Amino acid sequence: MADTGRNAEKRRALPSAGRSGSSLFLLELIITIGFFAITGAVCIQLFLAAHRISVSSREKAEAVRIAQNTAECFLAADGEPEMFAKLLELALDGTGSLQDMNVQKVYFDGDFCAVQDSAGAAYMMELETEKQEDLYTLALAVCAADGREIFSLETAELAEQEGGR
Repeated sequence: MADTGRNAEKRRALPSAGRSGSSLFLLELIITIGFFAITGAVCIQLFLAAHRISVSSREKAEAVRIAQNTAECFLAADGEPEMFAKLLELALDGTGSLQDMNVQKVYFDGDFCAVQDSAGAAYMMELETEKQEDLYTLALAVCAADGREIFSLETAELAEQEGGR
């Protein structure tokens, strides 16, 4: 009978050993899930940062393109405001409304396509031309709708003298 008593003790010990094994498994599973949750959160933050950088880079590239096109129109016009307005209208696909060439705002949607007014515009380019004797200057800034400046540029053109340069 002493032998059966030992077997009974072993039987009683086995269930508790099984419970501690399942407890360790659950603890290991919780630690693994926690590790993956933290890793997932870090990856999501990295993807969001990459997206913000991509949007900012696209904005900058489009703002530079628009500013360069505008500056080229200004230089091609040889200081003539009417010619500059016509060239800029063509460069903006004929959608810009350029009445006052002293200070002018041109609005763009989210895809950097020119729009008629500020309603629904995501970006704005502000142009300021000035004439001092024979020197025409152009200052422009491309800004987001929230007022944040993305890119600015200044250029000057010497007006052509009668009889050549």
